[in-house]
Amino acid sequence: MSAATPAVAGPGAAPATAGLAAKPLTAGPSPAPNTLQLTGAQTLVRLLQAEGVPAAFGIVGGKLAPLLHALSQSPISFVGVRHEAAAPMMAAAVFAGSGRMAVALGEMGPGGLNLASGAGCAFNNNLALLLITTNQ
Repeated sequence: MSAATPAVAGPGAAPATAGLAAKPLTAGPSPAPNTLQLTGAQTLVRLLQAEGVPAAFGIVGGKLAPLLHALSQSPISFVGVRHEAAAPMMAAAVFAGSGRMAVALGEMGPGGLNLASGAGCAFNNNLALLLITTNQ
């Protein structure tokens, strides 16, 4: 029999894969043991810390929960407001008083629209602030 002709197994013969060891299925390369894995919220908070952001203002909401949790574990202080329009006004006041940019947080939809009035005020007065809204 030539090397190109496959062998035909008869009854009682061992299967062709009998000598092969099964390999475990993996989804891809595993991370290194000392690799730090961060959530998106934790990454954002680290970037804000690197920029020297002292405070974030906003309404506590369900979609903002991961970000608020990450903020609670950082030196950035979170100040809750009763209306989203107050958050950018307070963030702009922080910049006006200290020269450090602050953050205003709001939910998508009406919350984001309420942030716009404070953003316009900050724009007209040349005050820096960062507005963050949810996407769902």
